[in-house]
Amino acid sequence: MRFDAFISYSHAADGRLAPALQRGLHRLAKPWHRRRALWVFRDHTGLSVSPALWSSIQDALDNSEFLVLLASPEAARSDWVNREIEHWVATRSPDRILPVVTDGEWQWDPARGDFTEDSSAVPAALRGVLAEEPLYLDLRWAREGGPLTLRDPRFRDAVAQLAAPMHGLSKDELEGEDVRQHRRARRLWSAGVGGLTVLALVAALTGVVAVRNAREAKVAAEAGFQEARAAEQEQVAGRSAAEAQAQVRNAAAERERARAAAAEAGRQATRAQQQRVLANQASAEVQRQQANARRQEQIAREQQQVAREAGRRAQEQAAFAKEQAAAAARSTAESERQKRIAADQTRLANDATAVAERQRQIAVEQTRLAEEARAAAEDAGRIAAEQRRLAEDAAAEALRQQRLAEQSAADATKQRAVADEQQRIAIGRRLFNEAQELADRDMATALQLGIAATKLQLGADAPGRLAGMVASTRYAGPMAGRNVRYAGNDVVIGEAGELTVWTVADRAVPKELSRLGRFERWDVSGDGRIVVAATSGEPYATVFDISAPAEPEIVGQIPVHHTVTDVTFGQTGRRLFIATADLRLREGGSLWDLADPRRPAVLAPQIGNAAGKVIELAAFSADGTMLATHAVGGRTGLWDLSSPAAPKLTGMLDDVIGRDAVGALAFLPSTPELVIGAKRQTYVLDLTSRAVPTSAETFLNQGGMVTSIAIAPDGSRMAIAEGDGAVISVIEPYEIGWAKSAAFRDRITTVADAGSAIALSPDSRTLIAGGAQWDTSAPAAPERVATFRDAGEPQGLASAFTASGQLLTVGSLPTAVLRAAPGGARTEIPVFDAPVHRAALTPDGRFVAVADAYGRVRVTDLADPARPVRVAEFAAAEEWSVAAQAELGISPDGSTVAVGDGRTRTVELWDVAPGRPARRLDPPADLRLPVAFGPGGRLVAASRTSDTTAGVWDLRAPSGPAQLGKISGARGARIGHLAMSSDGNTVAVAQGRYSTIWTITSPERPRSVGRFAEDLTHAAAMAFSHDGSTVVAVDSGAETLSAWSLAGGSRPILMGEQDVDRADRWSAAISRDGRSVLIADANESGNAGRATLWNLGAMKDLIADPSVRACALAGVSLTREKWSTYLPELDFAQICPASGESAGDLPSAGSRGGGAGNAVPSCAARHAPDYVEATNRYGAVAWCSTGGYVYVSVRCVSESTFRRYTANGPRIWSLSSSDISAAHCRPGDGIQSVTASVG
Repeated sequence: MRFDAFISYSHAADGRLAPALQRGLHRLAKPWHRRRALWVFRDHTGLSVSPALWSSIQDALDNSEFLVLLASPEAARSDWVNREIEHWVATRSPDRILPVVTDGEWQWDPARGDFTEDSSAVPAALRGVLAEEPLYLDLRWAREGGPLTLRDPRFRDAVAQLAAPMHGLSKDELEGEDVRQHRRARRLWSAGVGGLTVLALVAALTGVVAVRNAREAKVAAEAGFQEARAAEQEQVAGRSAAEAQAQVRNAAAERERARAAAAEAGRQATRAQQQRVLANQASAEVQRQQANARRQEQIAREQQQVAREAGRRAQEQAAFAKEQAAAAARSTAESERQKRIAADQTRLANDATAVAERQRQIAVEQTRLAEEARAAAEDAGRIAAEQRRLAEDAAAEALRQQRLAEQSAADATKQRAVADEQQRIAIGRRLFNEAQELADRDMATALQLGIAATKLQLGADAPGRLAGMVASTRYAGPMAGRNVRYAGNDVVIGEAGELTVWTVADRAVPKELSRLGRFERWDVSGDGRIVVAATSGEPYATVFDISAPAEPEIVGQIPVHHTVTDVTFGQTGRRLFIATADLRLREGGSLWDLADPRRPAVLAPQIGNAAGKVIELAAFSADGTMLATHAVGGRTGLWDLSSPAAPKLTGMLDDVIGRDAVGALAFLPSTPELVIGAKRQTYVLDLTSRAVPTSAETFLNQGGMVTSIAIAPDGSRMAIAEGDGAVISVIEPYEIGWAKSAAFRDRITTVADAGSAIALSPDSRTLIAGGAQWDTSAPAAPERVATFRDAGEPQGLASAFTASGQLLTVGSLPTAVLRAAPGGARTEIPVFDAPVHRAALTPDGRFVAVADAYGRVRVTDLADPARPVRVAEFAAAEEWSVAAQAELGISPDGSTVAVGDGRTRTVELWDVAPGRPARRLDPPADLRLPVAFGPGGRLVAASRTSDTTAGVWDLRAPSGPAQLGKISGARGARIGHLAMSSDGNTVAVAQGRYSTIWTITSPERPRSVGRFAEDLTHAAAMAFSHDGSTVVAVDSGAETLSAWSLAGGSRPILMGEQDVDRADRWSAAISRDGRSVLIADANESGNAGRATLWNLGAMKDLIADPSVRACALAGVSLTREKWSTYLPELDFAQICPASGESAGDLPSAGSRGGGAGNAVPSCAARHAPDYVEATNRYGAVAWCSTGGYVYVSVRCVSESTFRRYTANGPRIWSLSSSDISAAHCRPGDGIQSVTASVG
C-alpha cells in the first residue's frame, strides 16, 4: 500500500501529538467521497501483528512519499527513529524529510554546513545528511496542552503547513482547497437535507388529508408542549443572560484585579522607595540619639565630679569644726563664739551634704537617662537596620525583576534575530528560484534578483550562486530588434520597418544614435560605413553614409524599377546586388559598384530571368567574383562575376543539395567555400574550381531549418540559427574543417524567435540574436594558454606547480622538465635510468615517483633541481607488476607511495621516508583503487567490499594503517575517482551522476556537503585549489576540462568547461594562487603525450566579486516597481552603480515600495582602521552604508625617515560594509590621518 507520509517519532515524547497530526493530515482538505485526504503511516495504526517488525517498517518507509520527523531530544536518542532516518537516507532523497520540532534545540551552523553541536533535537543519523539548512515546523507549543484538533486555528495552520508539500500545493492553495471541499460537502449536505425536506412535506400533506382530526389534536398538544418549551427556553435564556452578566462581572473583576495588581506593583515600588527614605531618616535619628547619649554621659560625669567636690568640702568643714571645738576647749573665752561658729559650720556642712546628695541623685538620674537614650538609640539602630534590610530586599527584588525583563528582552531579540536571519535566507532562496524561472525569458531581471540577494547578504551562499548564474549564461545585454547587422562597432536594426543605428559600447545599455527611416530591404557594407535601403513603391534605393553614426548622411540613390526583394553587399563593401521582381514575379537583379557611394555605378543591369522565380537570398564570395542566389520555390544558382558587366550562370546547385529547402547562404571570408543552411542539414561546398561541385560536406541541424548564418570577418567562428525554437550555436573550424567541427558546436542559447538575421561582432566575441546580445564563449571558462609537446619528449604522465610557481612535468623519458613560464627557460632534471611508464608528483613538485614497465619504482627529491637526491627505490611485488593499467601515487610529504593494479584495483603501500630503506606496509584488507593522499598521513581509498564506499585512513597510526571513518556513496554507482584538498578536510568523490563533495574535518563522521550537477562517470583526473575553493575535473568520455566553484553552498557550481584533446591517461594540478591549471595527458603506454597550461583568471575574478560582472550584464538596478514586486519585505536600495542612465532614472534608497523620488542615493561614507598582521601594515578601510562610490586615502608617516606620503584605495561601488575600499601604509610605517571620499 502506498502512503503519502511516514511519521517517525518518540512514543514517550509525542504519543499525544503524533495521532493528532495523523488525524489532521487525514482530514484537512478531504474530498467528501474519500475516506482520507492523505494516507499517513503511524506504527500504532499501520502495523499489525507480525513476526518481522523491522521489515514491516521498511516496507512502509519504501512506500511512503515523505518522512515526517517529530524531532525532540527523546526522538534524537531513539534507536528506532535513527534507524528509520538511516534507511530513508540510504534509499530515498533527504529532500523528502519534513522536520517538525516538538522540543529541544534545532539550530543550523552556516559555517559548518550542518547542525550545531548543542542541537539536542537532531538525531545522529540526520547529521551530515542535509546539504542546506531545512525549513522546519515548530510545534514546541503543542506540549503546553490544549486541544489538538483542526478546530484550533493554530494547530490547523501547522497541519496545513505540513500537508502542503504532500499535496503538491502551496499553503494558501491547500487552505483554499480545504474551504472548497468544505463548501462542497455543505452543499451536498444541504441538497440532501432539502430532498429529505421535500419528501417530508409530501408525506406531511398526505397525512393531513388522511388524519386531519388527529393532527388538530396533536397540534393542540404540540402547542402546549411548545409553550412549555418556550417557557423553559426563556428560563434558560435568563440563566444564560445571568451567566453572561456574571462572566462580564468576572471579566471586569479580573481587569480590576489586573489594574490593582499593577497599582500594587507601583505601590510596592513606591513603598520600597519610602522604606529607603525612612531607613535613611532612621539612620540619621540614630546618629542624633547617639550624640545626645554621649552628651548626657558627659553631663553625668560632670555632676559626679561636682558631687565628689561637695563631699570633699563637707569633709574639710567637719575637720575644721573639730579644730574649732578643740580651740574652744582651749579658749573658754571664745567658746560661745566658737559654738556659734561651730553650729553655723555644722549647718553649712549639713547643707553641703544635702547638696551633695542632691547632686548624686541628679547624677544617678542623668546616668539612667543616658542608659535609656542608649537603649532608644540601639532600638532605633535595629529599626534602621531592619528598614535598610527591607529596602535592600526590595531593591534586590526590583533588580531581579529588571534582569528577568532584560533576559526576556534579550531572548526576544535573539529569537527575532534568528527569525530575521531565517527570513533573509528564505528571501534569498526565493529570489534565486525566481531568477532561475526568469532566466530563459528575462535574464536582466534574473541577474538583478541575484545581485540583490548577494548585495543584501541574503544567505552565505548568495555570492556563489550569483557567480554560477553569471557563469552559466552567455547573455551579454539587451537588443531592441531581431533584424540586426553590425556596422563596425555599432549596429543597424530593422524593426517593424524602421531602420535605426545604435551604439553597443556599453553592451548592457545599448543607445539609439539615429534613425534612417522606414525601409523593408537593406544591408550594411563590410566596413560598416555604408547602408543601402529600399522599400516597396519607391523608384530608388537610398545610400546612407553612417561614418558618423549619430549624424547619418544620404549620399546617393540607386534607381530600381520593380519591387526590391533583397539587398546584399559583397564582403569587400564595393559590390552590391539588388534583387527585384517585376509584375510577372520573375527573378532578377542588378549588380552595382559602390567604390564611390555618392556615385553608384551599375555593373550589370540584369542578372537572372533563367529560373523563373523571385530571388530572396544572395551571397558574394570573399573576392566578389562569385554570387550565389536562391529563389522562391527552391532554385539555388551560382554566378560567375569575373566579368561584372556580363555575369554568367555557372550552374544550379540543386543537384548537390537535392530538394532540401534553403533558409540561408553565406560565403567563408578566407576560402572559396559556400555554406548553405537548409531544412535538414547544412552544406559546405568547395568552389575552388569555380564550378558546381558534385558533392558537399554536410552536418545535421540540431533544431530544424537554418534561418540565418553569420560568419566572423576573420573566419574564426560561424554562428547558425536553426528552427522555430531558434537554437543559436557557434562553430569553430579547428583543423578538421567546418563540417566535422560542427559535431562539437557550442550551443549559445535557445530563443523564441531569432529574427530574420543574426550578427557577429567584428571581433566575433558578441552574437546578436533573438532580441539580445550573447557572448560567443563562456565568460568564466578555462582559457588555453600554452601546450608543451616537445619533439620526441612526451610530457604527459604527471604535472605539478612548484612552490615558486614553476611548471613541472614528467613524461616517458627519464627526466623531469621544469619551466619558469610558458616560453621561458627550460631545465631537464634526471629522475630515472630507464624509460618511465608511470609517474606521480607531490602537489608542490618537491618529490617525484617514477616506475618502469617492470615494476621498479624510484622516488627522487627535487628540492634543488640542480642536485636531485634519490630518496628510495624498490620493486613492486610480482602480482603488483606495473602493467598496462597500473596506477602510481605519492603522498604530499613524499613519505608514502601507492602502487595499484587498474584491472584488479588492488593497492600496495610503501614507506619511502628519507633516511631508511623502503619498506612495504601491510595494506588493510578493505582498501583498493582509487586512492587520494592528504596531509599528515591521511588517505582516502575505495572499499574492497563495496563499490560505493570509500574509507578514510590514518597511515601513521602506531599499530599500522587504521580506518577513521567511511564515506557512503549512492547505491548503484561505482566510485571512479577521488581527490583530497591540501588541508585534508575535503574530498571530491567522482561517482557518476551521484558525484559529491564530502567534509572530513571530523574523519570519524564524514558528511556530504554538496553534489555535482554533471555526470562524472568518466572523470580521469581531479584536483583541488590550494584554498579548497575550486575543483577541476578532466572527463575522458566527454573530452572536457571543467572548473567548479565550492562557494555555492548546497552544491558545486560549474563555472565553465573547455574541450581537451583525446588521451588515455590524465593528471591535473592547480597553482597556489588558483589562477592556473596544468593538465598532462598521455596514451596508455605513456610514450606519447603533452602538457597544457590553462588560465582560470576569469573564473577567479568572477567568484571574487560576481556582482561586478552581473551588474555589467544587467545594466541597471531593480526599479522601484520590480523591487516592490520581488522584495516587498525590504526597503529599496540601489544594488548596482548607474551605468548608462541618467540620475533621473534611478530612485533613491531607503524607501519602501514605489513612490516619488528620482535622486541617485548618496554614499553615507564610513571608515575604520585596519591592520594586516602577515605584513605588519597599518591602514584603513572605507565603505558606504546606503550605496555609492567611495575610496579611502591614508596619510602615512615613514618610521625610518619620518617623511609623509599618501596611500589610496580603489574607487568602488559600495552598498554595505562587505564592499570596502582598502589602503595600507608600507610595512612598519604609522598613520597620520584617514579620509573617506565619495563620488
